[in-house]
Amino acid sequence: MNTGGNAMWLMLSQGTRVVGQFVGIVVLSRLLLPQDFGTMAMAMTAIAFATLFRELGIPAALIQRRVVDSDDLWTAFVAQVSGAFAIGAVLFFAAPAIAAFLGSHDAVPVMRLLAISFPLSGLGNVQQAMLEREGRFRKIAVVEILATLTGLVVAVVMATANQGVTSLAFQNLAAVGLSTAGFWFGGTRLSAGKFNLDRLKGMLGFGGELTLFNLVNFFSRNADNIVVGKQLGQSSLGLYSQAYKVMLFPVQNLTLVAGRALYPSLCKDQDNPYRFWDSFLKVSGMVAMVSAPILLGIVAFREEFVRTIFGPRWSAVAPLLLWLGPTGCLQAQVSLTGTAFTAKGRTDLLLRVGVLSAATQVASFLVGIHWGLQGLVRLYLLSNLVNAMFILGSLFLLLGGTWRDYLRQALPPYALAATVFLGGRTIVFAIGTGSLSQTTRWIFLATAAVYILALHMVMPQRINEFRAAIGKSLQGIWNGAR
Repeated sequence: MNTGGNAMWLMLSQGTRVVGQFVGIVVLSRLLLPQDFGTMAMAMTAIAFATLFRELGIPAALIQRRVVDSDDLWTAFVAQVSGAFAIGAVLFFAAPAIAAFLGSHDAVPVMRLLAISFPLSGLGNVQQAMLEREGRFRKIAVVEILATLTGLVVAVVMATANQGVTSLAFQNLAAVGLSTAGFWFGGTRLSAGKFNLDRLKGMLGFGGELTLFNLVNFFSRNADNIVVGKQLGQSSLGLYSQAYKVMLFPVQNLTLVAGRALYPSLCKDQDNPYRFWDSFLKVSGMVAMVSAPILLGIVAFREEFVRTIFGPRWSAVAPLLLWLGPTGCLQAQVSLTGTAFTAKGRTDLLLRVGVLSAATQVASFLVGIHWGLQGLVRLYLLSNLVNAMFILGSLFLLLGGTWRDYLRQALPPYALAATVFLGGRTIVFAIGTGSLSQTTRWIFLATAAVYILALHMVMPQRINEFRAAIGKSLQGIWNGAR
């Protein structure tokens, strides 16, 4: 399986999502209020929780199986659609009670709108899983790009028409609906099959522990929204959610690309320890190479970034980025461990490390909030450092890998980016230029160019591998166009 080519197709898709997200931030931050983003963040906390029970690990089980027949497909489809409709209905009618618990009554209509996305997405989960299993990532990328752009247009048009937070909800609905339609149009056709309870039990046996891990991971990743919203209010949550998106949305999308492309390949190599470890190391190095300049560049020029992207009323976001940037670096590298544990069939071990890491993160939120947003993000960084050492160490024991080999792949890009971008920041301080001056912008661009040149000098082999993967994807695009 062409992991590099698959990664590039998915990177094209996720890159579009990242660009769309930033365009949305630039435009919508000027059309909507911080309270609107806070209300959406609170509603999405409930939606993300309900999403955990929609798939139950069934799509991952389909991809991981060595053989899939028509009974498997039909069983998975019936289970996915039934579960999605049931969860959507529960969420719709329970929205007032959930909003009261979260302390955000304004989120009720938003939750009810977003509940519609469950039956819409449930109809396409199996088709998407089979496209990934078969390595048809070009079709996935096209569908996801169109869905992202359509959702963005819908949100901007509605926000311009003064629809407030509703515009954010319809952005999600438009993207989900178009994605499902695209997966049905270009995906696997469901042939005649029978619903088989034994097959379903087998899928749930694999996916059950994965679902429990996702449930634990949900609490660790969303407890911050609940704590901030209940303790500091919707405006503070709006500021925090925007800072979180800036630093962690690009990273999460990057690792999602790598994980989705890597998973089918690792499943095929699960009985070949050397190839499994080698593939994991190479993709981890690629993630470090791409995420380092994004995260550390924003950290170094955070004031300029916030004022340019958000505007002056969002200036309180900049101090948060100083701590969320290193947090993003750690999460970028740890995120691939879940893919490796799952491909090895060790979801039990994944669940155990997930429980311990979740406890550490939630504790950091509960303690850190006593010092406001600054206290929360600082302890969040500390908890991620502790968790990264524990989770990566557990994976290395399973795979027979070493910290030495891993750090040789992951550490150099971050060290290089930190040196280059902090050097650029030092120059800005030395010449005393204004934060939004043309000189500062040119210094930032020059710093980014220095990083790229330094990469070619220090890590030429990695650059060549990355360039080869891009070349294969471009060749695929050309052949598809012909």
